[in-house]
Amino acid sequence: MLRIGLLISALEEENICEFCHGAICAADDIEVSLTIIPGGQLKNLENPENEKNYEYQKCAAFDYITGQNFEGLLIDIEQIAKDISILKTEKFLNSFQGEGLKFMLLSHLNGYKEIKVNKNMSPREKGYKAVIDIVSFVEDREINAEVPKISDIPINAADAMYQLNLISSKLVERNFEGKNVYSEILKISAMGGLKEAAILLYGQGMLNTVKNPWIVPERILVKGLLVDGNERPLDEVVLLDTLDVMRNVDSVEIKKGGFIARTLYIDDKQIGIFLVKIDSAFLIKDFESILFKMVKAVINKYYDKKTINDLSEEVLALQEEIEKDDSILEHISEKDYMTGEYNRRGFFEKAYEQISGKFNKNTFALMSYVKIDSIRSINEIYGREEGNITVKRISKKMHELFDETVVIGRVRGDEFASFVIADDEDEFEKTLRKLENLEKELNSNNEKNYKIRIKYSVSISEYNSNFNLSDMLRENDEKLKEQ
Repeated sequence: MLRIGLLISALEEENICEFCHGAICAADDIEVSLTIIPGGQLKNLENPENEKNYEYQKCAAFDYITGQNFEGLLIDIEQIAKDISILKTEKFLNSFQGEGLKFMLLSHLNGYKEIKVNKNMSPREKGYKAVIDIVSFVEDREINAEVPKISDIPINAADAMYQLNLISSKLVERNFEGKNVYSEILKISAMGGLKEAAILLYGQGMLNTVKNPWIVPERILVKGLLVDGNERPLDEVVLLDTLDVMRNVDSVEIKKGGFIARTLYIDDKQIGIFLVKIDSAFLIKDFESILFKMVKAVINKYYDKKTINDLSEEVLALQEEIEKDDSILEHISEKDYMTGEYNRRGFFEKAYEQISGKFNKNTFALMSYVKIDSIRSINEIYGREEGNITVKRISKKMHELFDETVVIGRVRGDEFASFVIADDEDEFEKTLRKLENLEKELNSNNEKNYKIRIKYSVSISEYNSNFNLSDMLRENDEKLKEQ
């Protein structure tokens, strides 16, 4: 089945809704899958009028357009590129050519192919004709200039508003405490007549600002799935390639008709996608946009609450650690609040205490270094909370590997170091063997749906009067980079 994308700026205007209504009717009639993407207007971000104007976050939807997702595109370039120069407009369009995608514009622009419509057509007829044209273009058939005859499917405003009211009121009234918020959203949507929908999220918000535009993560999580009007339980973590999501959501069959895909975001962070199949009879002005805003508000509220809870837990943990210590300043200067290990400053201080007290002839300074190689992907896919759990697990495992004479520190966010003055040079090989088994032990009892990957290095130095601990740390760092 052919997959067609329709790129528009917004769905709030009546004539745009009429156009999309006609496009969905055509998708149903000729049995193609149509995904409507309201991606907002491209902005001139070099001189933003207001740094807190996050309207351009919608434009991230256009980053999901790939050759894997679609065979053809329809683009309302007149509205999408309203605020940018012709050079930037052409750069935007040429990016799709780079993907090998065939596309047509809904209005005239020199050098680009456009749909064949005339001014006497209604918006609904234009939408219907646009889908017929792009399918002909993709299949290398001649584009017919005739005005299409489309069945008069009335938009049922009363039923649409009833369904919207049903969904909205339940979303507002429902207490999601202790429940799977994504599952509940889809169950409520099903009560309101929706048949197909998906909520896909990254583990954490991906920063997207003027100075730091976002880099699309490779993977995205399926957090909720509605199929044939039934919420599908997700018994295990379902991960998809991000740039493949319009084509494949948990192997659900591609269906004819119209889908709408919106980006989910919180202020300056991208968090995921909401994908929903819309009945053309319900596509009245504001129906889908209000539905989306309600879903987005619930998810944002959940995200905000989760962030506050996470922050509260961190503060409480810090308070507990401080209460155990007579000196707040000493605690802050030496200890890492998350793991209870020495921080970088504390690690150096305790290591130098060993050097000054025990490092002499016939002894050896032994340092190991462990870097969590998979921490970035764990944070992106499963969230920073899961990343913190991984950091704590490695901290605990380091203590199991080494005895109390060894100084252990969290010297960077994802890096640990150990230091000890050894009487025997053989301790180098013993430490190396311990670290060789560390990754295996971390994953042996790990019930999570991911593997913890680490890099490690060990260095040893025989006593000399010019010994420098920083040089030893730098040596280990270089070894890791070589890996």
